[in-house]
Amino acid sequence: LEQQQQQLEDDHVAKRGIALDFLKQWYTEMKSKGVGSMTTREVVARIVRPLTAESQQSLWHQLPATARGMPTAAISHAWDTQFSYLVDMVEQSRREGHTPLAGDTYVWLDIFALTQHADGSGKQRAEISQLGDVFGLQVPKVVQVFPPQADIMKRMGAVRYASKSAAPKMDRGDLGAFDRAWCVFECANAIHHGAVYHVACQDRNTDYTTPLYFASGWQPHLAQALFAQDKQNIDALVLETFGNWNTLKVVVTMVLLKANNVGPITRWNPQLFAMYGGPWHQTFPTDEGCDNWAKFVSVYENFYYDRVA
Repeated sequence: LEQQQQQLEDDHVAKRGIALDFLKQWYTEMKSKGVGSMTTREVVARIVRPLTAESQQSLWHQLPATARGMPTAAISHAWDTQFSYLVDMVEQSRREGHTPLAGDTYVWLDIFALTQHADGSGKQRAEISQLGDVFGLQVPKVVQVFPPQADIMKRMGAVRYASKSAAPKMDRGDLGAFDRAWCVFECANAIHHGAVYHVACQDRNTDYTTPLYFASGWQPHLAQALFAQDKQNIDALVLETFGNWNTLKVVVTMVLLKANNVGPITRWNPQLFAMYGGPWHQTFPTDEGCDNWAKFVSVYENFYYDRVA
């Protein structure tokens, strides 16, 4: 029994890291199978599941020993985004501008680390139940993939026009990880446990406008999950951790602003939110204690224990 318990502990999903160099190599090799034009969901369905059909285990178990190791960062991303975009963001996060993955050798990535077969034995669900240990508890850094700027602009426009009486039907764009309840869970769980929280963003987004556009369009309480019970549990965790949805928005927005290398925050004009992100009361609901720049900074510093200056 002790031996079985030790085996389970050694096989904990939080320990299934993949070498970043191997990830790039694997992506290059899989281009012959069309991975370059697939979403991550399609990569799982067309490549990962066939490769693991016989073993009914995670793809991580089939990787070379040199490609496996204890992860120091976990990647949070959306499956409906192009897999090539995910790989590009990971690469940029190592070598250019904003580099949250500089110095990391192994990362946790769900399509490799988790069993992708619902085999009826409960193995997949049991592994998913360990996700709370991955993001923040055992892996000390979480990197969330930021959506393309085009989608951010579409969402901001759609949210702004939604309140108008004759609002046209608009493409709302896709905010990727930030529209998925499970990814919001990964963010909230990481911050709840004191992990380092970063974003992987395109290097050209070294400004303050993109995070403010994002803040104007992001409505985290509307993030979706496949199962209603998962959505209820995740919402409960977010509210337990942050107190309200507004604080979550404040923390993530400030992390984005700091990540985008825009210089000392004390130099920023609070009116920038109105100029680029839309009216303050729409971006940060005033009934949740953040009706101006000073309170925004205060909420962030008091909750996230990180100085803004």
